[in-house]
Amino acid sequence: MSEPTEPVVPGDQNESVDEVPAAAVKLIGPFIKRGKELLNVQPLISYYCYLYAAQLILESQLHLQDAGVANYIEVLLNTVEGNRKIIESTSSTLADILTDKEKSFKLILGFSLSVLNKASGEIDSHTSSKSTVQSFMAFLNFVEVLKLWPELYQSQAADLHNQIKYAKFHSNRILKAIKSDTDPNDYVTPQDEQELSNFLQPGAETTEKATEDATSAETVSPPTFVEEAPPNSSSINLPEAPSEIKGEINLPSAPVLIKGQKNSLGLPSAPQSSDTESTVDLHVQPKPVSSNRPKLPAKPSSTTRYTQPLAPSPAVVAESKILSKDDVEEIWSKAEVISNAQKKAKFAISALNYEDIETAITELQGALKLLRGE
Repeated sequence: MSEPTEPVVPGDQNESVDEVPAAAVKLIGPFIKRGKELLNVQPLISYYCYLYAAQLILESQLHLQDAGVANYIEVLLNTVEGNRKIIESTSSTLADILTDKEKSFKLILGFSLSVLNKASGEIDSHTSSKSTVQSFMAFLNFVEVLKLWPELYQSQAADLHNQIKYAKFHSNRILKAIKSDTDPNDYVTPQDEQELSNFLQPGAETTEKATEDATSAETVSPPTFVEEAPPNSSSINLPEAPSEIKGEINLPSAPVLIKGQKNSLGLPSAPQSSDTESTVDLHVQPKPVSSNRPKLPAKPSSTTRYTQPLAPSPAVVAESKILSKDDVEEIWSKAEVISNAQKKAKFAISALNYEDIETAITELQGALKLLRGE
């Protein structure tokens, strides 16, 4: 009678499984690492990580080229078989998933996306670090394990392609920032751009498609906002602004120098006698005139003569006055107020990304006080 076979003890074999031969480290190292990490928390996903590593060795025939890999693959296959038996004997739920390829695929896909969402959330909240890169790399490893079921993988290939591109872009960006000793969170996400645009332009309508484009995994750089032309704009012929309006007095856009006048702007002097005052009131809307009436010249020249001088009304003089130093300072002050209000609005949005509602309210109230002149 043969001696009874000793039961499989995966824990002892896992110590050997961890010792990946140098010739196979690049090929299967990441999957062995994931399998070990999940052995006690997600035993079924750990099982598939080991299984995928074994499949990679067999498909590449690396075990036929290196003696160390040949010995290792035997240990690895024994570990995979031992872990399978443990799963089947300890959990009926996991045993059921183990025999159903669609359930197994969905299990790993769901776990992969949860890892991706965690890392993506750190990008959006500007709290990314080296551990964010590690989460992205784990996601990429789990996506590879999904290739155990090629047909099911192809059904998700389009979405997975965008997610893989997103993970690789931010991993590369964060690592470069860390290497150059800069802040990896000094990055404007598409959500930041969209929220800031909506705040600064509350009257602008945002379509559902624009929001989806901004949050899409395919979008890895800040989006460019382009103002779209209205439908069929090429077929609409808009009239040009008229150079003059019939029945109205066309005043010059700037004062014209008149020869013989002493003031610096060449404006005519005020009349000295009340007998020469014009009875024309520029504030009264003129009545429609016959089309046979000759038009007034658009701009009077220096040689034009009038039988009665027109005394400019106070309103006209006020509109054509030269800006003083105080006026210029007021304009600059207004521009500075708007700039400071925009900065506070941006700080408020950043605070909301960290769910700091009190700071956001304070910044927004400060922006409103600036705009109200309080």
